[in-house]
Amino acid sequence: MIHKQLIVILITLSLICPAQDWNWLLLNESDGICSFRNDGDDDQPPEFKAITTLNCRLDIIAVILRDFTNYPHWMPACVEARLLDQTAESDLLLYYRHHAPFPFKDRDAVLHVTTTLDTVNKTLYIQSRNIDDQRLPFSDCCVRMTRMEADWTIQYLDDDQTRIEYRLLTEPGGHIPAKYTSQFTAKLPHETLTGLRRMTAQPKYLKKAESSHEKELIEKYFINKE
Repeated sequence: MIHKQLIVILITLSLICPAQDWNWLLLNESDGICSFRNDGDDDQPPEFKAITTLNCRLDIIAVILRDFTNYPHWMPACVEARLLDQTAESDLLLYYRHHAPFPFKDRDAVLHVTTTLDTVNKTLYIQSRNIDDQRLPFSDCCVRMTRMEADWTIQYLDDDQTRIEYRLLTEPGGHIPAKYTSQFTAKLPHETLTGLRRMTAQPKYLKKAESSHEKELIEKYFINKE
């Protein structure tokens, strides 16, 4: 009986936390979200990611992620996020400020954000990388991050479900000990997906999604290919 129960538990866990590359270590699974760590090479900071499936369609998630000024209401430790420049719908610059615990200063970054839609795999990729941008000078309130990489992989499953993976790698700059950086960053992907899930129930995003460009793309490339 115990053996059968163990098999059921393992099968359930494998469905919630899909198999990953050998270098990704499962940290925990809670609330339907799986968190992983990748230590990588010796000269690289650790990467962290979280994976879940949300009960909503991809276009709802897309309009939430485009509402940059609302990030502080659901994204952990985000103090400010705002659009700096946009050369195309899929290419923009974003200012991001991150709260750091006392006695450290907040961290900030200018992020180059690109979006790619893979119609074959029904997946939206959003990639953010910090860049040096002289249009936004350093501020006394913050330390500019030396490295920030944030990647979203958002896969359309059907009209009611979307699989999401959020990956994060940071080098905060300054003199924060590496162990504190890792301990704090490890929680962020899980907390980010938790906050995102909360936003998917907000009526304003459900309404915006109805007239969104992403909805048109889903109906054109995804639904018609079922």
